[in-house]
Amino acid sequence: MKLSDSQDELKKRLGQSIDIITPRRALEVMLAFYGEQRFDDVEINEDGDMLLYEWGICNSRQFSLSVTRQFIITDEDEPYQLHLRQYFPLTDALRQLNGGNEWCHSPDELPVFRQSIESSAPFRALIDDQPLNVELYFEQC
Repeated sequence: MKLSDSQDELKKRLGQSIDIITPRRALEVMLAFYGEQRFDDVEINEDGDMLLYEWGICNSRQFSLSVTRQFIITDEDEPYQLHLRQYFPLTDALRQLNGGNEWCHSPDELPVFRQSIESSAPFRALIDDQPLNVELYFEQC
């Protein structure tokens, strides 16, 4: 598959309005997409196709969860990223959580990566909540 088709393919896999997708569903789809779909000109064995999970406070009023797929194309200087970011109201409980991130460097690491996310305090706090806003976009960094 061409990298330029990654956003459309992920949107199709999400199968519903992305504005109402829960963190549980977003994670399920993004991990399956990473485990099953390879892209042209991306060397997975050289950290050319990785996942990044991020969480934290943004703009002092919202908390975000994000799963990003990062691609490094052979012979290009800057990586590409496919972002699926969800924003939630900032509660006192979420305010107490430190922001952070975790990387998954290969599909072989998916089981451990999934377990780490699913056991994290931010994910557990928001697992079935409907976000205020969702962003799905593809960019070259």
